[in-house]
Amino acid sequence: MTLAQLHRARWKKSPPTPIVTMPKIRAVHPGFWNDTTLAECSALARLFYIGIWNFADDAGVFEWHDRLLKSQIFPFDDGVKVEKLLNELMTHNRIVSFIHNGKKYGLILNFAKYQKPDSR
Repeated sequence: MTLAQLHRARWKKSPPTPIVTMPKIRAVHPGFWNDTTLAECSALARLFYIGIWNFADDAGVFEWHDRLLKSQIFPFDDGVKVEKLLNELMTHNRIVSFIHNGKKYGLILNFAKYQKPDSR
């Protein structure tokens, strides 16, 4: 399935326009800890994956920017290679990247399945 087909299937027409949002409080679903596919990722990649949730919008879209993500999720940790972590999560089908209006974004797959945004 191409990325375009993925987006059409997920949103019926086109993906939502990514917007910059304030960090959000997210819950970790209990099934996260027993996910055998995710267990194949490094511990650092799993922590990074949870961190991305805080900076994604309610559709699971986040800005794909290595330095920005590093500063948001691991501000005090030198030597963390965010590009490597993003690639690891892509390899295990947790995220995909896409271009919208010339800017690169990421999409957390199945985000809405485990995160229920508060509409307040």
